Amino acid sequence: MKNLTRKIVVFFTAIFLSISVGSVSFADGHGKKILFSIKGPGSGNPFWASVTKGAEEEAKKLGVKLILIAPPQEGDVQAQINQVEDQLAKGVDALALAPGDPNAFAPIVAPSQVPWGKKAFTHYLGETETLWKSYDAIELIKNAEVHLPILVDQGTADDFLEEQLRPKLISDICLEQEYPLTLNLREGYDHSYYFIASFIEKHIEFHSKFLAK
Repeated sequence: MKNLTRKIVVFFTAIFLSISVGSVSFADGHGKKILFSIKGPGSGNPFWASVTKGAEEEAKKLGVKLILIAPPQEGDVQAQINQVEDQLAKGVDALALAPGDPNAFAPIVAPSQVPWGKKAFTHYLGETETLWKSYDAIELIKNAEVHLPILVDQGTADDFLEEQLRPKLISDICLEQEYPLTLNLREGYDHSYYFIASFIEKHIEFHSKFLAK
């Protein structure tokens, strides 16, 4: 069981780092810096120790410099935010993140229109709402020239479905713009780690197929 867990951890770590390298559009990653933030310290925790080791091994294979950080205690969300912001200010080429808050996985399709999104945009981008459009899925779909298919999974038992996540908005805009969308509403799920673990494989397969073109 330990070996299986180790393989799974290394597999997903490799995916995170490979996607990070690919996302910055260079064929040779040598000399590039990747910031990898995990949500718990590696010392004394076998799982995060495996994540740390797997990340270091994959970074060596990819030829990149790995900056691996973790908060002093698992679940210390503010400490993780502070660490990431500090490293981003110093300059990195890509970012891989294991968030300390499961809400980070929630598919907020219209951040400019909901409280969570407005709070985050104001903090990171300022109060000029026109700047937010470049990071809002609804606005990006309105102006997209290339229509790559989108896959969204959303749990119907999510407490934040109507106030914060609002998947119907992306369904409506994709219908209006004739943009290819697969929206799966999963009965009985919220957006916890169990939800992610249930469907992440299908998303990796889906996105790798279209982003590789």
